[in-house]
Parts: sequence; structure tokens; C-alpha cells
Amino acid sequence: MKAKMILTALFASAVLLAAGCGGSSGGAQTNAPASSQASAQKAAAPGFTLKEAAGPERTVQPGDGKVYVINFWATWCPPCRSEMPELNTFAQKHKEKVQFYGVNLQEEGDKVQGFLKDNGYTMPVLLDQEGKAATLYKVRVIPTTVILDEKGNILQRHEGVITAQQLETLLKGKL
Repeated sequence: MKAKMILTALFASAVLLAAGCGGSSGGAQTNAPASSQASAQKAAAPGFTLKEAAGPERTVQPGDGKVYVINFWATWCPPCRSEMPELNTFAQKHKEKVQFYGVNLQEEGDKVQGFLKDNGYTMPVLLDQEGKAATLYKVRVIPTTVILDEKGNILQRHEGVITAQQLETLLKGKL
């Protein structure tokens, strides 16, 4: 009986990992939240303050006239790691028009800094060591990418790996 329970748990874990780190169909796109889809109002995104991976605290205050792309991730997450090269390229290419933040979930700063340095990533990364920003943005799976308009409205959420091309398509007219 124990062996059957263990096998069932292992199978469930494998399914979750295949979808993303945390369990989603991977690649789900939604305008957030579902209740706002039915109404004419868009969901306003909350602000937060986190420490930069290599520096001081940074306050993210949506609605300040900037377009934001916020990507929640972790170094141990294979799907997160696979999208990082494209996200880094996207962040650098569009840094004049889009405020991009990678928000690392619950890892130590030294580990995150080492990962970024070892891979040559230069995109801005914030440390959400207590999961506060992830809670505010209702992150259930990583990677999750949230796109905010100039007024601080959530335009799109994408659960699972996202490509630079997908981001450019979603931000058409804003780049």
C-alpha cells in the first residue's frame, strides 16, 4: 500500500514539473483576474518593495507611466532556467520602453547573484525572499509573467515558459 502511495505521489510530481514548477498547464494566458474580464474595468496591479539581487531596495509602483514586465522565477526551476536567455535579451533590447523585473522567489541573494553572473544575465532581478510580491500577484506556478500597462492595469498573465517573441506580440503597440 505504501509503495502505491509513493508511486502516485511521484507521478503527480512529474506531471507538475512537466507543466512548470508548481503546477499549471504551462503557457496559460489570461487577462487577470477572471472577474475583471466580465467587467469593463481592468485589474490594478499592487506595488511592492524588494531588495535588488546586487544592491539596494527597489520600489515597483505600477501606474507611474511605465509598462512593466514582471517575471516570477527561481534558479532551481528548469522551465524558468530555459526562458532566462530570451528574457535577458528582451529586457536589454526594450529597456528604454519597458521596465522589466525578474522576481526571484525565496532564494538567498548570493545564490541568485552567482547564477546571474555565471550565465551572463544582466536583467534587473529582485529578491522576494518571503514571497510577498508573489502573494500579491497570486503566483501559483513559476515561471509566471505579468504584463502591466502605463496606468498599472494588469494586461496579461502568462503561466509557464514565455518567449521574447510572445512578449513582443503581447506588447505590440507599446514597444
